[in-house]
Amino acid sequence: MGAEAMDRPVEIRRGADRPDDPRTLVQTIVERVADGLLVVDASGTIKFANPAAITLFGRAAADLIGTDFGFPIVAGETTEIDLVRPGGTLVTAELRVTDVAWDGHHAGLISLRDITARKDAEQAARRLAVEQEARKRAEAAEARAEQMARKAQAAEQEAERARAEAELANQSKSAFLATMSHELRTPLNAIGGYAQLMEEGISGPLTDQQREYLKRVRLSQLHLEALINDVLNFAKLEAGRLDFEIIEFGLPDGLSSVVALVEPQAREKGIRFDFRGGGQGCAVRADRDKVLQIVLNLVSNAVKFTAEGGSITLDWTCDRAAHIRVADTGTGIPEDKLAAVFEPFVQVDRNLVGARNGTGLGLTISRDLARRMGGDLTVESRLGAGSTFTLTLPLASASRESGAPDVAA
Repeated sequence: MGAEAMDRPVEIRRGADRPDDPRTLVQTIVERVADGLLVVDASGTIKFANPAAITLFGRAAADLIGTDFGFPIVAGETTEIDLVRPGGTLVTAELRVTDVAWDGHHAGLISLRDITARKDAEQAARRLAVEQEARKRAEAAEARAEQMARKAQAAEQEAERARAEAELANQSKSAFLATMSHELRTPLNAIGGYAQLMEEGISGPLTDQQREYLKRVRLSQLHLEALINDVLNFAKLEAGRLDFEIIEFGLPDGLSSVVALVEPQAREKGIRFDFRGGGQGCAVRADRDKVLQIVLNLVSNAVKFTAEGGSITLDWTCDRAAHIRVADTGTGIPEDKLAAVFEPFVQVDRNLVGARNGTGLGLTISRDLARRMGGDLTVESRLGAGSTFTLTLPLASASRESGAPDVAA
């Protein structure tokens, strides 16, 4: 066959009467092939449909032939189309187009292969792959979550062990400080007792120089005893073993004893000491000894940090609570150190006015005592202009009305 014959489209003719006619054989093949075959003319009208095509469309041959195919056809093209059968069933078909001649006119031979099952299988495979990937990711996320949960649990257990160890160490420290404080007080008391006996002349007459030496021994003994008392009180506070005796008492009566103790020290240093009351009838509900301990510590600090020629004022007022103020004209406290003065073992600017002797526990203990009695201890200060410490305590009537406990632990 020459090239000119090969370029001409295949001609399909209808009507073959002889079984041995090649056209009869072609018609038999067309009718029995599994793929649907359509002949569509140039205008897009279906001219022929084999049984497989009729089955594919789900329509009778009379309903199919003569209708518009509805899809663009291009020779040599392979594509996929979706066919909607009567009843709404969707079928996916693979479409191929070949140029042919039909009744002497140009037409297209369309081959339709039902690939619905294959597409469903591919879609199912994609869904399965997506599900498997999602499952893998979920399992990986679950594994990570479990790992994080185990780490968090381990961290929590480690933190709990650390807390327990810290609590045990703190209890051990407090017990050690309390024990050592008691042990140190015994020889100090002995030193003080023997010094007092010698001052009274039990061992014979003393010279003025010996009396001066004994006075210094007594002052050192009292100073050391005060330091040890601070450590002991701090240990008791941390261990929760400090007892409170909450009673009602008037402020003038309670504070006057502090004045009697501190005023001579202030006078000896050349400091003016003023005691001002806020009127009679102001009673607080607190531990009297603890209140006096706080105020005495505040006034003693004021004497320590105030230079000769300065002044100290102790006064109090009552409104919704009792406010006991100790103001001095001493060195003052830097603004960035105000919060630190209440921290344990902290001493601010020790070298501003002479030597500072102490543990750095006085203000820590004082604020803790105040808060455990339902009050507070605060400070206002300017460097070089002095400081004002304010002890706030609940009033006796306010304590009863609010149902405050009789004993603070």
